[in-house]
Amino acid sequence: MEIFRASDERRTVTTEEVLEAYKDGERDFCRINIVAAKLGGAVLQEIDFSGSCLRETDFRGANLAGADFRGANLVGARFEGANLAGAKFDGALVSKDTSFEGANLQGVSISESNLKEANLKKTVLEWLTLRRDGNEEHDQETKDSNLEFSYLLRKDTDKAKGRVS
Repeated sequence: MEIFRASDERRTVTTEEVLEAYKDGERDFCRINIVAAKLGGAVLQEIDFSGSCLRETDFRGANLAGADFRGANLVGARFEGANLAGAKFDGALVSKDTSFEGANLQGVSISESNLKEANLKKTVLEWLTLRRDGNEEHDQETKDSNLEFSYLLRKDTDKAKGRVS
């Protein structure tokens, strides 16, 4: 669809337009504006939302494996129970209202995103990448993030708070 072609201009689209275009084979949804969309339970594997404004969007239970959210505005977005395996969140804007509770974050990259106060309760965080290099200045802020009952493997959790199983 022409509406989703790369552009310097951010385009406002509807939930229905995204779902229809995805069904028709479109995967490039860069720099769109789709605030408070209802995409819960949708199958949107390998979708590219990089640079998009997705504030308060409902992705609960969606299959977003391999999705690209780099540089996206995800303030207030809800990813509870979503499959985000292999997704990219580098440079994404999240807030205390952004919830990943119960989501599969296996193999996810979240470099240069501030996770302070993000809800990561009951998530799978295996092979999670929280920084690009060994520079301590680039470490991700996880202070006050809810990591209760989260499953973390192969990650330095010195700064994480909460019970980790």
